[in-house]
Amino acid sequence: MKLSSSCVSFKRQLSQLEKIEARAYAKDAKKAIGLENLALVTHSVSFPSNEDEDIGIGILSLNQGAISYVNFLYDNAIDSLSIEPMGYIKKELYSPYDGSLLSKKPIIDFKELTSDKWANIFEMDDFNKIVQGKNYNVEVPNESAISLVEFDKNQVIYDYVFSQIDWASKVAFENFKKKVEDKNPRALELNLEFEEFKKENEYYLKGDSIYYILSLQNDQKPFLEWENPLHRVLFDDDNLNFDKETRNAEILRLEEKYSKEIELYKFCQFVVNKQQKDFVEYASRLGQYRYESDLKVISEAYLSGKISKEKFEYLKLKLLEYKTNFEGVNIIGDKQVGYGDMDIFSNPSMFTKDEFMGAPPNLLKASKGQDWDFPFIPYENLFNKDGTLGFGGEYLKKNIKKAFKDNVGGLRIDHIIGLIDAWTYKKEKQDSPLSKISDRYVASGSRHLFKYILNNYLPELEQYNLTQKTIIGVIDPIGGIFDENSLDRKSLIQNGVFGFDKIQEIFLSKKEIIDEVYSSVVEKIILDSAREVIVERNEQNGIKMTKAQIDSCARQLLLCEDLGALTLPVKKIMEKYDLIGLRDASRSNPYNPNHHFREGNPQEQGNYWLISTHDTLPYKELFKTYDKEKQGAHIDYVASELGLDSGELKSDFNFAKFFEAKVLRVFSADKNPKTPNNVMLNWLDLFAINKPYNTPGLYDKTKNWNLRVCSSQDSFEKIYYEKNMPQSNGINILKTLSKALAVCGVSNDNAEIKEELDRLGGIIQE
Repeated sequence: MKLSSSCVSFKRQLSQLEKIEARAYAKDAKKAIGLENLALVTHSVSFPSNEDEDIGIGILSLNQGAISYVNFLYDNAIDSLSIEPMGYIKKELYSPYDGSLLSKKPIIDFKELTSDKWANIFEMDDFNKIVQGKNYNVEVPNESAISLVEFDKNQVIYDYVFSQIDWASKVAFENFKKKVEDKNPRALELNLEFEEFKKENEYYLKGDSIYYILSLQNDQKPFLEWENPLHRVLFDDDNLNFDKETRNAEILRLEEKYSKEIELYKFCQFVVNKQQKDFVEYASRLGQYRYESDLKVISEAYLSGKISKEKFEYLKLKLLEYKTNFEGVNIIGDKQVGYGDMDIFSNPSMFTKDEFMGAPPNLLKASKGQDWDFPFIPYENLFNKDGTLGFGGEYLKKNIKKAFKDNVGGLRIDHIIGLIDAWTYKKEKQDSPLSKISDRYVASGSRHLFKYILNNYLPELEQYNLTQKTIIGVIDPIGGIFDENSLDRKSLIQNGVFGFDKIQEIFLSKKEIIDEVYSSVVEKIILDSAREVIVERNEQNGIKMTKAQIDSCARQLLLCEDLGALTLPVKKIMEKYDLIGLRDASRSNPYNPNHHFREGNPQEQGNYWLISTHDTLPYKELFKTYDKEKQGAHIDYVASELGLDSGELKSDFNFAKFFEAKVLRVFSADKNPKTPNNVMLNWLDLFAINKPYNTPGLYDKTKNWNLRVCSSQDSFEKIYYEKNMPQSNGINILKTLSKALAVCGVSNDNAEIKEELDRLGGIIQE
C-alpha cells in the first residue's frame, strides 16, 4: 500500500487533516514496536481552561479547556490520561494524596450549571464575576504573621477557588430546590437522579457529610483534636465513654440541625460525580464522537486532491475502527494506599488505633523506613475466618470498585505494597523496624499480617522460641525458603537457635494457606472489583468475553505503583498475577545491569516506563543535579542501548539531543516488538516545564500541587507546536515513534509509516 505524502511546511501547528494522519500512523507504529499503551500524567487541577471559563483551576468536566486538552492528546497518539486521587482534600496544603477515598473534592464546573442541561440553576452573570474576580495573591501564614505571595497565571489558586465554590454551590443549590418546587421539567429529572445517587452512596455520604460540617466548626483540625469529645467518636462502636444510644442521638440531632448543609454537601457530590462521569465517557469514546467530523475532513481532502484515494481509504478504515472499538483517551484513576481523616472518622472501628503504616526502607537510597502514620485496615477486619470479606473488606472493595467504575482506563494504586505486605510500626513505642538493605531482600515490617499468620497457621513455631522479630528477614513467608545470605539467619545460628530444617518443613506444609493470605486483597478485593466492573460494562455495551479474557482485562486495568523497596511477598504476588508495575527510568542505575529500575531488564516486560514522576523534577532539571561522572554514565548507557556514538553525544553536549535519546530508549523498551510494553509520560516533560509539580517532604502550598499546563490567556497547543517543538524542548511523539521502529528492527516492514511520521513530526520541529 502506498501512502502518498502531502506538501511539507515546517514549524507550524498540524492541520486537522494532519492530526488525523498522525494518530493513524502513530497507532500502526505502536503496534509494530509492541507499545500497548501510551499514557500521560496530568492531574485534573492542572488542566487548561478557556479564558472565559477559567476560575483559577482545571476542572474534570465537559468544559472547553478539558475538551481541547483531551482532543490534543488523542491527536498526538496518547491512549490514556492518568489523573490524581479525586478525594475531598484539606485546605492549606491541598495534597491529593491526603484526601478521602470516596467523597470527592467539590471542583464544580459552574459554567455548565448555567446551561439547560442543569436547568440553568446558576446565573451566567454570577459565573462571570468568579472568572473576572480571580485573586492571585495567596495568604501564607508565617511564624508571626500572614504574608501575601503573588501566584502567576500558570498556578492553581486553591484559596480563591474554594471560597468561590462555597458561595456559588449554595446559590446553585437554592436555585435547584426552587426549580424543583416550581416543577421545572429538567430540574425534576435531575432531582430523581439526585435521590438515586443518595441512596446508592448512603454508605459513605452519611458519615462524610457530618464530618464536613463538624470539621468546619473545628477549623479543619484532625477530628481527634475536635473540641467536643462526643463528636470525635460519633461512629466509633468501640468507644467506652459514650454508648451507642448517646452517639446515635447526637447524630440525629446534627442531621436535623444541619439538614440544609448536609443536603448541600450531598448535592455537590452528586454534581461532581455526574460531571466527571460525563467527561470520562466523552474522552474514552472520542473516536465515536469525532467520527462524522473527521470523516468530513478526509473526504474534503480527497475531493480537493490533497490526498490520494489509497490514503483516503486507509484513514477512513482507521476512523471506522476507532468508532467501532470505542477508542479514545481512557482516564486512569489514582488511589492512595492511606486513608483520609474523613474515612477514619466515619469507620473508626475498622482501622488500627495503635499501629500505623509507612514505607519499607528505600533500596535506592539505603534509607530507613518512612513513618507515614497511616492507620490501616488489619487483615482480621478485611476477611472473616472462612475467607469471606469482613466489614473492612466490604468497605475497601466498595471504594476500589467505585474507582474502577469512575475511570474506564484503570486504576493506579499508589504504594501497592501497603495492600499486600504493609510495612507497619507501633507509633507510641517508636519501634519502626530497621530493615536490612540488599539487592536480594528488604526485610518486611508487616507485623499485623505476619502475626496473623503465626497465630492462626503456625502455632508450632512457638516451641522454637522464634519471635516475629527474629523470623522477619530470615524466612520468605510464601515460599518457606531461607535466605542463605541473611544476617539474621546467621545471627540465629550464632545464638544457638536450632531446628531450621523443621521450621522450613512447617512453612512448606502451610505454603498454600500462607500464599492465599498474602494473595487475598489482590484476588478477592482488587481484581474481583475490576472483573465485576468489566462484566457490567460488557453488558451495557453488548460485548461478550470469556472468563480468561475478563481476567486478563482486569489485570490490565490495575497499575501497581511499586517504585520503592519490594518485600519478597510483594514480588511473589506481582509475579503470580502478572501485575503491571511502574519503572522510573530517571532512577535507573547504569552501573548495575540487575538494578530494579534498569531499563531493558528482561524481568520488567509489560510495566509502564516513566521518564519522571509527579514527585520528581522534570527530567531535564533532574539531569542537571547529577555530577559529571553520573551524567557521563547515563549518556554512555543510553548510547550503548541505542547503538549511538557516546562520544558524539558528549562532545559539545546538547541536552535536547540526549533527552530525545532517553525518551526513545523508554519508547523502545526491551527492543523486542513481540513483548508488550507501556509508557507513561509526565506532562512536565511533554511541555518542557522546568519546575517540579511536587517536592516530597516540602509542606508549602506555594510550591506544591499547583502548576497548570498553561494559563487561560495562552494556548497550550501553541506552546507545544510553536514554542517547544521547534527548539526541541518537549517530546516529539511522532519523531520518537519513527525512530523506535528502527531501534526495534521493524522499520523496513513499516517504511511508509516511518516516512509519514517523519514528515508530520518534521512539520512542527525541523
